[in-house]
Amino acid sequence: MRLFVFFILLAVSGVAFAVDTNSKEYKSAVEAYRFWYPTVSSEGLMHGLRTMGIKDNTHMFVSQAEGNVLAFTANQDTPYGSMVVDLAKGPFVIEMPAGPFMGLVNDHNQNWIADMGLPGPDAGKGGKYLIVPPNYNGSAPADYHVGKSQTNKVLIAMRIIPTDSDLQKAQDRLSEIK
Repeated sequence: MRLFVFFILLAVSGVAFAVDTNSKEYKSAVEAYRFWYPTVSSEGLMHGLRTMGIKDNTHMFVSQAEGNVLAFTANQDTPYGSMVVDLAKGPFVIEMPAGPFMGLVNDHNQNWIADMGLPGPDAGKGGKYLIVPPNYNGSAPADYHVGKSQTNKVLIAMRIIPTDSDLQKAQDRLSEIK
């Protein structure tokens, strides 16, 4: 308790600490933060899905944001879906139905792999996506959009724009993604 009080008094006293921003330690700390923050954030999302019982490669978590949800970009009029994919055993196929879907695939370090749906190459008309692991040398069928991951763990995030104000119908449509 005394230590806590000390830090509170120190914080309100206006005392500043000198930080050598040119030191090797400072630069290393900033570099580590900038490099690892996206990975740690992705792992947090992946771990959260797993703790809710969402299994890698098999299930998509579907939700509707509410006013009390802590999410930086979620809104209350758009249903969302997300899942974790493990490419350790090989490529993964995603079949997008036609419709007002917007999705992305990011690797474990939050590097972009592919856009799907309206912003993707299928432009909302539906399409097949082949997500391949690092060092994959196989070929893909001609009618597939290929995304190459730099990591074996991949996060898929999806949303659908309700076209007739029926949120439940839009949320149900997320199950059409295979």
